[in-house]
Amino acid sequence: MILLSVKFAFHWGFWARPSILSARQPTMTVPPPTMFVGALARGLAELLRARGVWVPEYRREGESYRVPLAGGLGQCVERVYFRVLKGGVSAAIDKTRVFQGPYVRLGDLIESPSQRFAVRDLGKAYAPGTIAEFAALLREGCKVSEGSAQVKLDARVLSAAAHAITRLGPAEGTVAVRQVDVLQWEECAEARDAAMPEQPCPYFKWSGGELPPPWRVEKFVDWKNLRVWSSERVGMDESGMVAYAVPESAWSTLRIEFPPCTTLLGSVEIVECGGLAYVDPRF
Repeated sequence: MILLSVKFAFHWGFWARPSILSARQPTMTVPPPTMFVGALARGLAELLRARGVWVPEYRREGESYRVPLAGGLGQCVERVYFRVLKGGVSAAIDKTRVFQGPYVRLGDLIESPSQRFAVRDLGKAYAPGTIAEFAALLREGCKVSEGSAQVKLDARVLSAAAHAITRLGPAEGTVAVRQVDVLQWEECAEARDAAMPEQPCPYFKWSGGELPPPWRVEKFVDWKNLRVWSSERVGMDESGMVAYAVPESAWSTLRIEFPPCTTLLGSVEIVECGGLAYVDPRF
């Protein structure tokens, strides 16, 4: 197993819409795992393009579409972690005038052109200059295909793809990658340094049970579900979600901060890898 750690800086922040909402669009206060898997898939696409392989953003199949590169990469990813290392994330709602054509139900008529636009809530998570880390556990040697092209995931390929990441989510969510580390998970060990668990702890996949405060359970779209990377994601139910442990506080709807790993001691095992602490994936 390979641990890919990508440290980056937000330009202004990000926008991550809950999967069940469309017209009203608040933002999550933490970017979901699929945001990193998608960004890494985009980095792999850039790598393939540099090798002379044309890679489309998506593929049309009749009335539907899919993103095969992201779907294939998702099968190779076992865990995704995210944490804020320096700074913070604050959520807000902006009033934005948008074209509402995509939200008009079939059969409804818009007689006046002035009705084609409307003011809608658009959530944004502001984090200018904030330093954060996304990390993923991937199966070394796992193969990802795009058309006739195939790429095998190893340290060099993953490092190149990570350095090619320029945004998280929508095009305006630009980021600057600062450091990429590719580590062997088998060489990571239980955190024994007393200072290690005091670092901000990343969110992590949770197998169930009661979490100690200030942690809570949040449902994210499962990156391994192929429907997520296609038009079939619309209308997905709980079977397409995965449980994660994320920080909770009195300000969590407005500002998210990551507590130290000491808040989890006794509930999970903390592993040190590359100078940072992670929750053992068995939990």
